[in-house]
Amino acid sequence: MTMTLTGRLRADELPLEALCLDANNPRFGSGFVSDERIADAEIAQSSVQNSIIDKFENAEETTFKVDDLRDSIKAVGFIPIDQVVVRELVGVPGKYVVIEGNRRICSCKLVVREHDEKVKNDQTVTPHEKEVRERLHKVYVQVLDTQGLNPSEVLDLEAIIVGLRHFGAVAQWDAYAKARHVFAQYLSPGDGHDVWTAEEMRLENKRLALVAGTFSSSKKSVEKQLKAIVAYRQVAKISGIKPKHFSLLREFVTGRNLALYVINIDPSTFRLDEESVAKLVRVCQFDDRDQYLQDDKDRPPKSRLTILNDPKSVGRLNKLAGYLKSTWPPSVRQVARESIDNIMMGLEQDETGGLKQSITLDVALDNTIDQNRSIVWVEKLREQLEILDESIDGEPVLSTNDFSGIGSDLELYEKLKKEAGLLNVMLAHLSP
Repeated sequence: MTMTLTGRLRADELPLEALCLDANNPRFGSGFVSDERIADAEIAQSSVQNSIIDKFENAEETTFKVDDLRDSIKAVGFIPIDQVVVRELVGVPGKYVVIEGNRRICSCKLVVREHDEKVKNDQTVTPHEKEVRERLHKVYVQVLDTQGLNPSEVLDLEAIIVGLRHFGAVAQWDAYAKARHVFAQYLSPGDGHDVWTAEEMRLENKRLALVAGTFSSSKKSVEKQLKAIVAYRQVAKISGIKPKHFSLLREFVTGRNLALYVINIDPSTFRLDEESVAKLVRVCQFDDRDQYLQDDKDRPPKSRLTILNDPKSVGRLNKLAGYLKSTWPPSVRQVARESIDNIMMGLEQDETGGLKQSITLDVALDNTIDQNRSIVWVEKLREQLEILDESIDGEPVLSTNDFSGIGSDLELYEKLKKEAGLLNVMLAHLSP
């Protein structure tokens, strides 16, 4: 049974220092938070809280930064237009973890820290700064009552709270944060389902439907998120992939043609085999991607080093992979296969010892399309010749008996003979 928030939230005003940022926040990338959830007692530790603040303060992703919020709070104070939702930490009386509003609470803590450091170092503090600091002593929040709930049910309610804001149109998370939250919910969906570790993750239809319902999403959408986050975890072990690269990776592993003909994905666990992981790292260039994108701004198109510029580029690669279907002529499939193999090998050395693409995606796609068009043209020529040679009861449809041999009839007959000759010449040159 799906949990509801009815009667579970109450308004309160709590000291800012009693509010702990959530170490299990889906915004955090791999390398900071482990796959296992951090326990409440550990969340409250000052070392963990300081690390979270540093993570927010030094974030690269726009949706993760707190600069704008911090500057706004310094200017006008904290205005609780959007509700901050917290719950009391288990085993840590008087301390609460922030379920919703981590960026805002972190910004408040940064403003307070900056003020207190000025006071400590005998620096000038303006009356306005003092007033803002005093107003930040306590914060209005909504407290989630978890009394009588087991850990799984608490997670279920947290997922509902987060989903209402960040999976709707209010303040959407970036693609990586959304997928990581979906993944965490899938591992521990509540409603009587076992809690899985990341290694135990596998496709289970009832669990999939439950998570889809929690986020008011489709099962297909949740499945795509799971495929992408599983791939991200694998790729992160051997490359410098960052959360901002997540959309590119997601388009690759969820592209139907790419999944069928280019990479191997286990249909149950969604795990890639080693060769497929290596292919993704080479073609997406996660280690050098940011530098290549920056340098390519000053390079002509044919000399650029970024193989896949953005998720739309992956869409074109998926289109190219579509030409590997058995319904296409063999020569078309061969051109597509050779092009994809070259693209997936990544960069190669040029004659000067530098790097280059053996073939760009656009050229590969154009070559494949041109090959198919030429074959279609040849088939059309054959059809025209068959029409000219067609016979009924052994007699040609168009024969010398159909023409008088004089005037316009003779002219038409000579024209048809000439066209047939031209078609045969073209067919001889174009036939593979």
